Amino acid sequence: MTSVQQALLILLLPLASAALIALFLRRAGGLASAVSVAACAGLSTLSLMLALGGHRFPASQEWLKLGDFTVTLGIQFDDLAALMLTIVAIVGLCVHVFSLGYMHDDAARARFFGGLSVFMFSMLGKKIEFMRANPRVSVLVEEHGKHREWRSVVVDGRYEELPDVVGHERDRDHAWSMLSKYNDWWEPGALKPLLPTISNEMSHVFFRISIDQISGREAKE
Repeated sequence: MTSVQQALLILLLPLASAALIALFLRRAGGLASAVSVAACAGLSTLSLMLALGGHRFPASQEWLKLGDFTVTLGIQFDDLAALMLTIVAIVGLCVHVFSLGYMHDDAARARFFGGLSVFMFSMLGKKIEFMRANPRVSVLVEEHGKHREWRSVVVDGRYEELPDVVGHERDRDHAWSMLSKYNDWWEPGALKPLLPTISNEMSHVFFRISIDQISGREAKE
């Protein structure tokens, strides 16, 4: 299998998992969760192989041509892409494994794992675009305690972007002051000082979630 084929398979695995669950496994929670976790495990394995294999490449293919109008699809896999892909794959697999226990007795398990597969497909740079198109969103925050103790909170609300225009300066400054308290954990690698060229080409996107409702679960020993 070539590097380009590996990259395409990494993209298609979670999408295929989501489609399979949506079309055939909506009432089979156990099988749906197994399919989703297996797809994520395969994605993670391929991601590590691709990232650690040392292959860096651009690839493109003409997809549509109408007279002088052409549409070309491509992949740019460089060191930054390898780093982000590895992080996304490992974190996504951990979320899937944790969710096996978290959603074990939930009637909506199939829908949840189908959504997780869509989430894995969307993690590389698509979330902002999706929220702009569909501003009704949910945010999940998890906290792990000692032994088997855990707590999770789900916030349902509406995505609101804070653009760099007149009328939003105060909100953007407030967001910056809040985020700057936390050791830059919120910054992707592309904005680190070690990469000034990339940093100069990228701008921050500030947004907030206007909360409609909050729910959650917890387990204590």
